[in-house]
Amino acid sequence: MTPPTAPSQIPQRHHSDPPTLWTFVILGSGLIHLLAFLVLSIVLMGRFQGLRSNKTLIPVNVIAFTPEARALSPGLTSPRQPAPSDRTTQTFPSQSINPQPSPTSTVSSTRSQLQETGRQSPATKSSPNPSSERSPKSNSSPNPSSERSPKSNSSPNPSSERSPEPTSPSSDDSGSFGVALGGLSLTDGSRDIPDQPATLKSGNTTEFPREYLTQLGLNPEQAIRLKVVVLIDTTGQAEPLPDYTQVLSGNISTEQAEQLAQQIVSEWRFEPTYMGNQPVEQAYNLELNITP
Repeated sequence: MTPPTAPSQIPQRHHSDPPTLWTFVILGSGLIHLLAFLVLSIVLMGRFQGLRSNKTLIPVNVIAFTPEARALSPGLTSPRQPAPSDRTTQTFPSQSINPQPSPTSTVSSTRSQLQETGRQSPATKSSPNPSSERSPKSNSSPNPSSERSPKSNSSPNPSSERSPEPTSPSSDDSGSFGVALGGLSLTDGSRDIPDQPATLKSGNTTEFPREYLTQLGLNPEQAIRLKVVVLIDTTGQAEPLPDYTQVLSGNISTEQAEQLAQQIVSEWRFEPTYMGNQPVEQAYNLELNITP
């Protein structure tokens, strides 16, 4: 019988890693995780910014109601209530809250005053006593526009009829100026001498309105002398010939003198010129003396 053999001795393995290795492993793992978190946060922030850029901002207006605006609401409905018969108690405290009422309160106060006027007795409506006309003025609001509205509708004061007085013409346009005929002679006395020269008919006006002078920008207080060449036709109508008007005296231009002579001569009538018992056209020198 053979003796049992002893098992072979197997060498046991032992880790001989240095202790600093685990320290480096832990630190490296922490750095790797930290970098991973940083990369992940950067990616997420980029996505959030992309989502925010796609959003459209809508402005919203916020309107705040002040307590004063809310306090006017009961005052607007107060004039609609029926007024009592005693006029001494017809006051509107709601309108005196604001010294400058809104247009709605002014319209409502005007309507209430018109309703009060309609509720008065017939004797009060027909009476022209000033005290009855001024009574709505004491009950209305302190706004001057609301006080004048009933007064202008019901007052029979004749001052409203005199309102067009400021539109009356000025004192410069009122009045008239005189024109005297200085002489009527032929333009060429050496030929075509008529049997009966033209003469100014009696009854022609010698007074003309100052508007003829003021509308040309002339001073109506100055004296003017003009020499005009006129052509008198067979009916006695005279017409000044252009470019023949001369200014003998006065502060007036040639163009103004032609227009003034046209206005004056067009209103005059003459006896026509006769030659051989026939009326003919003839040119004459005409002198105009204009005095204020």
